[in-house]
Amino acid sequence: MSLLYNLTLNQDCSYSFISVDGYKYLLYFFESILIDADSNKHTVYNFGFTRNDHYSSDLFTYKYDEKIRDTIISVISDFLKKSDHRTLVYFCYGEDGFSRHRNIAFKKWCHNLDSSIENHHKVVPYLNNKIYASLIIKKDNPLKRLIIDAFDSNMEEIAGYQ
Repeated sequence: MSLLYNLTLNQDCSYSFISVDGYKYLLYFFESILIDADSNKHTVYNFGFTRNDHYSSDLFTYKYDEKIRDTIISVISDFLKKSDHRTLVYFCYGEDGFSRHRNIAFKKWCHNLDSSIENHHKVVPYLNNKIYASLIIKKDNPLKRLIIDAFDSNMEEIAGYQ
């Protein structure tokens, strides 16, 4: 892994850093609930990030910077190490036509996660687009099967909003 950018922990528990090209990145987590078939509630953490305080749907014209990838993967790894039962969910929305590309990049990035962590990917149709989603969970999480099933059900519910 390359060197990482210097992270700032913000008051809202998000992280920020500035890339060598001067772009400000904000990485954040927020809680949501997945409900399994037995009506048990599972807290998961949605992960997202922005560049320069917004989501860009412009064609990608930025120079590739592996330190950005490595910094984001480091934050995700650290977040998951803090508790064996934490689960992350990441969505790539399709309104700009690049959700598949972001999903491919994110899947590649996740290959750099610790081997004790696994990824579950799902693609569902939604409003004439596709939503790509990933659930990232520790392999030894005792609730793993229930959480994955709840995630799959949730994604099918989203697909049903057609």
